[in-house]
Amino acid sequence: MGKTRKTRLICAFFLFLMVISSIPSTFTLQEVKNPSTFIIETIRAPRPLDPATNYDSFGSGINELVLETLMDYKGNSATELQPCLATSFTVSDDGLQYNFTLRQGVTFHDGTPFNAYVMKFSLDRAVVMNDHLGAVWMIQQAVLGGPTVMGMDDVNISEAIAFIQGGAFKAIDDYTFQINLEMVYIPLIFTLVCRVSSAVSARAVAENAPSDYTTDVTDDKYGMVPLTDWFPVLTTTEIRTKLGLASDWDTDRSGVVPSSPQDADNAYVWFADHVIGTGPYELVSLIPESEICLVKNENWWGTFHEHTVDEVRIKIVNEVATRIEDIKTGDTDISYIPETHLSEILNVTTKVVHPELANNIQVFCKPTFSIVFFCMHMNDSLSLDFIHEDEYSTYNSSLWPRYSWNTSDPGTILASPENPFTSHAFRKAFTLSFDYETFINNATNGFAERLEGLIPNKLFGHHDLLVEKGYIPGYDPDTAKSLFETVGWKGTITVGYDTPDNTQKLGYLLLKNTIENMEIGINIKFRTRPWPAVEEDLIFPLSFFTWTPDYADPDSTFSKYNFSQFQRRYNYENPNLDKIIENAVEEPDSATREEEYHNFEEMLAQDSLLIYAYQLNDYVVLRTWIQSYLESGSLNPMSFMPNLELLSKIDFETTTTKTTTMTETTPTEATTTETTTATEMSVTTKNLIFGFNLLVPMSVLMVYSLVVNKSKRRNRK
Repeated sequence: MGKTRKTRLICAFFLFLMVISSIPSTFTLQEVKNPSTFIIETIRAPRPLDPATNYDSFGSGINELVLETLMDYKGNSATELQPCLATSFTVSDDGLQYNFTLRQGVTFHDGTPFNAYVMKFSLDRAVVMNDHLGAVWMIQQAVLGGPTVMGMDDVNISEAIAFIQGGAFKAIDDYTFQINLEMVYIPLIFTLVCRVSSAVSARAVAENAPSDYTTDVTDDKYGMVPLTDWFPVLTTTEIRTKLGLASDWDTDRSGVVPSSPQDADNAYVWFADHVIGTGPYELVSLIPESEICLVKNENWWGTFHEHTVDEVRIKIVNEVATRIEDIKTGDTDISYIPETHLSEILNVTTKVVHPELANNIQVFCKPTFSIVFFCMHMNDSLSLDFIHEDEYSTYNSSLWPRYSWNTSDPGTILASPENPFTSHAFRKAFTLSFDYETFINNATNGFAERLEGLIPNKLFGHHDLLVEKGYIPGYDPDTAKSLFETVGWKGTITVGYDTPDNTQKLGYLLLKNTIENMEIGINIKFRTRPWPAVEEDLIFPLSFFTWTPDYADPDSTFSKYNFSQFQRRYNYENPNLDKIIENAVEEPDSATREEEYHNFEEMLAQDSLLIYAYQLNDYVVLRTWIQSYLESGSLNPMSFMPNLELLSKIDFETTTTKTTTMTETTPTEATTTETTTATEMSVTTKNLIFGFNLLVPMSVLMVYSLVVNKSKRRNRK
């Protein structure tokens, strides 16, 4: 081989290696932004935060970080509990008394001590405030004297003192707390996980009472319950010590006013924007409709993740395009992206993050207990504006039973001549006319599953054979048409939907298209209304519902408080269901109790009162520098906020694309599919490629030098 040819080969090899080394790596990870701060972007601003009055999911989420309860959910499980402010508890043989041993050494964010006296103050306060728009009914429904207070429109000071001293909540000593029930209530322990049952700083409540609160016990509107009546066996000095009050504090000033006819008053106290709890994060500021700021509670009794952050900023960003852009650029760590826009982040079919985003964005499927259904009104008469029967109708109400459980003569409860929805056959035809699959695919982009009963899938008591056994029908327009023709009602039905809610509109539109295409003389019209306008549901033939249990037990949905309201609202009655509700909450055997709820679901479904639509899954979109999301318990279907204290914000040692399909995710174990592809790399790998890019040119120079020197040695020979 000639010298010139050798030289050309060496130069070609050199150029080839230089080209390879100069190709920029596309496998880059963005540098972590705001490493000491968790930034979350969402769309809602909660108010009030006060656990005694708050009843929205976002407010509950904030309180999960700031406040704590006696017990809490364990990890991602909605059926297992773990100690929190209580370390253990026992239940009496008759099921009417619960005794809790409390955690010692816990302090509130304001430095005051947590103990049994503060726990009593916190729960008593929520009960006697008696906010009818809040979540306190969960406590009131079972504790001693609670149902009496719950039934009051107004609670005066003497009635409040009667409850407080009645024994529902007792401080046995500093670290023994007792709850006494009016009746056996098996789900009690789950209600105590709800944030309405949180411990709050008694000093913060007392010291920040509104200026118009008085110590005049005859003031029915603003008179405070004296602390001396709250703890009659303690001296004033002991009261101040137990509650962390100043040594000269006026013990007539508790900061607690029983409910007044103006329930809204409860939403404007200082605690609405300034909750003081024992949780891992402390609320620093709340700017309505803008931002909530929290900082790490360095005195928290629990253990933070080694790489957790010092600050949390929750930003209210209403524009979905902005939230999507910010999660892509890393200006936010976690972003709420609705199902309608998830296609910009992942493939809606495979549920896998788009390759160009997979390095920096991960998505988790979070199971929820949120369910969507339509309910048909069974009032004997509805406004002619919404139910208008035409002259060609052959509907004869005397031929049609109202219920499936009451069809035998004598004593059959018959339909009303003025409302065809009181006919069981007419309602069943509607359930058969609903295109469930199309609704799920279009309303949620397929991020939901068919609803089987009012007890959500994976919650205790769920009946997973309701569809398979035919209790809940599928889409069958031919059978529906036959039923409509047999009933014979013809006319125009007007339904209403909230103007910002396209999901409602889509459901009604599917019913309209199916039924009008049957050409049986039934037409469906729409009427929009501003939100909220819940009271108008009473006059529309159909209502749209989104429902999420407040605590992880079927009684959250079927409690006397909830279901009786539901029955009254829709003029629905079934004494068999009422009996099941009463028996199930007292049944200690879980297998028997589950069977009771299965019977309940079958009976309710057979009455064709509801159109069971879907159970929703949430998708959590976050940056890949957020680690331990699965292990932290942040996928619990009963939680509204990630367990930030157990998350870390550092670069991944191994970057993976994490996706979860609906069938793979359960409340007890969120199963993820992890794939590592050529476009996924860790910081370590990134550094290796950077080093390789430097190494190649150096290697080329070394090889070139060796070749040249070897050639020179040959020439010398």
